[in-house]
Amino acid sequence: MLEKYQASKSLTNCYGSVVCAGELTAPAVIKQQDDLAATYLPWLYPAIIRVIEEYPTLCLVPTDYDQSSAHFKVAAPFSLADLISVRPWSEQSTLEAILRDACDQNLLDTKAQLPPWRLQVFHGKKNAQHSIDTNTGVVIVLITSHVIMDGKSLTHFWSSLLRHLPASPMAADTIPSNWIVKPAQDKALAAYKCMEAFDIPRPTARDYASLFGGIIKRSILPNSLLQRGPPLWQGDAAAIPDDPHHTAAGVRKVDGEAWAKVISLAKTKKISVHAVVYMAFIVAWAKVYPGFSVSVATPVNCRPICKIDQALGNYVGESFRVWHAKKDLSDTNRSFWPLAQQYYTHLQSYKAKSCIKGQFLGLLAYPKEYIGYWNDMRKNKMKRAGGMEHSDLGRFGPVASEWTLHDLWFMQSAQTFTNVLGLQTITCVNALHASFCWQKGSMDDEKVQQVLDGFTDILVNLEA
Repeated sequence: MLEKYQASKSLTNCYGSVVCAGELTAPAVIKQQDDLAATYLPWLYPAIIRVIEEYPTLCLVPTDYDQSSAHFKVAAPFSLADLISVRPWSEQSTLEAILRDACDQNLLDTKAQLPPWRLQVFHGKKNAQHSIDTNTGVVIVLITSHVIMDGKSLTHFWSSLLRHLPASPMAADTIPSNWIVKPAQDKALAAYKCMEAFDIPRPTARDYASLFGGIIKRSILPNSLLQRGPPLWQGDAAAIPDDPHHTAAGVRKVDGEAWAKVISLAKTKKISVHAVVYMAFIVAWAKVYPGFSVSVATPVNCRPICKIDQALGNYVGESFRVWHAKKDLSDTNRSFWPLAQQYYTHLQSYKAKSCIKGQFLGLLAYPKEYIGYWNDMRKNKMKRAGGMEHSDLGRFGPVASEWTLHDLWFMQSAQTFTNVLGLQTITCVNALHASFCWQKGSMDDEKVQQVLDGFTDILVNLEA
């Protein structure tokens, strides 16, 4: 069901891809050839082959995804060169632009014969902070359709890639013809198991009653009665109904003593670091948008519920919370820690039930009613559901590797039907890497920068 949910986003052109980009130092000088792809394939091919052996579902292709018969098939033998693109890092290159453009790629195609993931490599990225020169500095960007990988899948892929990246490139006499990858037909399909196939908590009669009660309520009551009190935030400008996703991006990093202090304060308060970062996001937003209430979604990794760990796929639930302007956000300077504790307690109590909401998708006929689900969002005042999302991959690594990882960034496409502002975070190499995404034009440029800067300021200046 979650796979169809993600595929339906492509059918409505409301979402692109999920992305994870790493900045690395190679273990040796990478001797650049005229053909940059030929420069990197001898390094990447042996590693990717090992990653695919570990995760054979990387060879699956979503087929007939625009029809009720949507299913996976195993790709025929393909050239890895078709999945990897290499270009030089230029003085005009920026991380934000690379992430933005990667997120807006659509890798689902009804005629596709290749798996819906790609690697973009940027050669020669200098970084004075890490003493990286143009001979060894590399940025690798993993781009994938959400149909085959959720956020946690990105970290599994990256962990495997780092373990298998070699200390030196393949010798010329060992290079395979056309860089062919031969999928393991039997293993690829057998390795993929949808979340609903596991023994997970199921919706109860009370859950269904609540669902149908809400549907009936929305169908008979006017909006003026459905939404009382301060309005729920839906952005600064209304969505344009036929406008495709167009991601705008911002990145922020908190490291050094400031990040160490955040971790220490979280331990002192006996809450998760995630709860602290989440509340910094809410408070930063509330200072820029006083008087608004806001709905905030938190994706939840459901692999522990499924009793699996290292699987690629969609094993994600959702925790949802509305923060009210008067009750919760009227004095954020004083209430930061109580609100963070309140959120932490709520999330811990809800995790086991986070997989229930997604199972309601089984009531919808695919693809027609999935598309209708998205189009219903246009009934809102701003033509979108609104609100925010914080997707947190937690702590990554360390991973033993011949290559040195300096930074890792998690990002996803803007959404045109649902939330306005998304925050994606991952903790790596003793630093918080935060990326923000929003649909271009949905937020005032000055205000969104105030939210991003305020988020960093709160974490850097956090006190007990």
